Amino acid sequence: MLKDIGGANPYYVATTAEEAKNFPNLLPNVSEKDIVHVKRQFKFPWWRRGLGHKLHLEKRGFYEESNVTNVRCVSHDATDINTNGKVMCTRCQQTRELDGNDYFPTKLNELSCGAGFNSMFCGNGGQCFQKYLYMPMLEYKNDSCTTSGGKETCTQNWKKFHYKLRSCCECQKMD
Repeated sequence: MLKDIGGANPYYVATTAEEAKNFPNLLPNVSEKDIVHVKRQFKFPWWRRGLGHKLHLEKRGFYEESNVTNVRCVSHDATDINTNGKVMCTRCQQTRELDGNDYFPTKLNELSCGAGFNSMFCGNGGQCFQKYLYMPMLEYKNDSCTTSGGKETCTQNWKKFHYKLRSCCECQKMD
């Protein structure tokens, strides 16, 4: 069914934990010294900038049925190693795991905007905005069971849909 709506993009989705370990780096142009690693698993995370310019977890839900691991964040004042320019928006790469009983594929590779007053503004009057890709996925609906000759046969029914996957953070000038 998933192939009928474009298939699974291995850059952003995986069906197993082993495949998710091979997700590509979504923060490739920054020095490792500018990346903050969070090694714990969180439910409903969002990032904000706190005292001492450290990234802190703020429990504010974005997607309700998910866990997030492998979080790596880069601050808005990091340097892009390819251009020597400044990163304009704080952003975090994370692996999101959706409920396997309700969605397929279940593992997502996302890049989200940071949150908080300092990290949501960029440049001279600009603001950081979350951007999305609409990823083809399947959502479980129900089981259909029939009985024939005393034997019951059940089929899972899945609905095709496009998941709003967080893909980048963009600085835009506000008028």
